[in-house]
Amino acid sequence: MDSAIGKRLRMSRIVHPTSARTILVAYAHGVLLGPLAGLASRAELAQQAKTLRGADGVLVPPGLLRYVVPLFEGRDAPGLMVLLGWQNISRPAPLLGYREGSTALLASLERVAASGAAGVMTYLYLGFDDPHDEAREIEQLVRVQEACDRLGLVHLVESRAVHHEQDADGHFRLDVLKLHTRIAAEIGADLIKTKYPGHPEALQELVESCPCPIVIAGGPRKERAEDAYQLARAIVKGGGAGIVFGRNIYQQPDPAAALSAFRAIVHGEDGGSDG
Repeated sequence: MDSAIGKRLRMSRIVHPTSARTILVAYAHGVLLGPLAGLASRAELAQQAKTLRGADGVLVPPGLLRYVVPLFEGRDAPGLMVLLGWQNISRPAPLLGYREGSTALLASLERVAASGAAGVMTYLYLGFDDPHDEAREIEQLVRVQEACDRLGLVHLVESRAVHHEQDADGHFRLDVLKLHTRIAAEIGADLIKTKYPGHPEALQELVESCPCPIVIAGGPRKERAEDAYQLARAIVKGGGAGIVFGRNIYQQPDPAAALSAFRAIVHGEDGGSDG
């Protein structure tokens, strides 16, 4: 059997057949930031296994999967994406954060494939003070990419910069985004997750500069749900291949309703609400 067929079939589990976009829920912050609201207790994990089923895919760390198996059971279930990469680069100083930090892998690709996952997400960080740290990032990404190609797994890469990510206005710099997304694409990523550059026109320029589809991160929970919906609209307008939102979904009072609203925006499905 051809592993390329396996990758194609797995991709079809997380990409909407009509819109050719995806809604991925990042339910993986615990392994990065500890017990946040929405995933802080076993009761919340059990509840989210019911409320997050409207997603196209849900991203969970390998060790969390055992607690949310019902989320991925059945024909109407979202695709399982495993958070293979781990990082402490973005961890805040009060939570034992570092000036730069590092990355590592949480499991073997064989273990991920055995779980029935559609794919994995890893990180690519550029711009460390020590250039050898950047080289280590590249080498790790290449090893994962080769294993994903061999096993037919979808490889989602979150590409970022350690320093100088944002301009004076607080927008993520388009030139830096172009650099690390293009590198991730040329290493072989199937999907790339990155930050929103501030407006749809900039996103369109980013999308056109990268041969690989780009999905956009939602970031911390916004004070108003409508602000998250507005960001999703801007991502669609700018040609993004979808959204990877976590706290703006699972920390909302009604995550299922939020997913319905995002499906209306991202996929143009009836029955969604913008608020």
